[in-house]
Amino acid sequence: MKRTPLKRSGPLKRSGRLKPASKKRAVQLHEYSRKRAVFLRERPLCQFCGGFSSDVHHTQGRRGAMLNDELTWMALCRPCHDMIHKNPKRSREEGYLK
Repeated sequence: MKRTPLKRSGPLKRSGRLKPASKKRAVQLHEYSRKRAVFLRERPLCQFCGGFSSDVHHTQGRRGAMLNDELTWMALCRPCHDMIHKNPKRSREEGYLK
């Protein structure tokens, strides 16, 4: 059976507000914000190309406690971070994603 693509007349609209973060996640996000700033200050250069780093890449993902696990972080510039996520197969092969 052949499927026809959905046609949209405009941008998607939310039916309501986003679910707020749990108290536990809010604490994790606050800690992440603080640790991220220190991490980028200590690593001002992109670990991929050597340019100015502005992003923290999580090689293991951001679920649960992995959000604040600095052992799985990489300091990257925005173009390198985008490249890693736009090429997931290659990034997995090279160890930048799991």
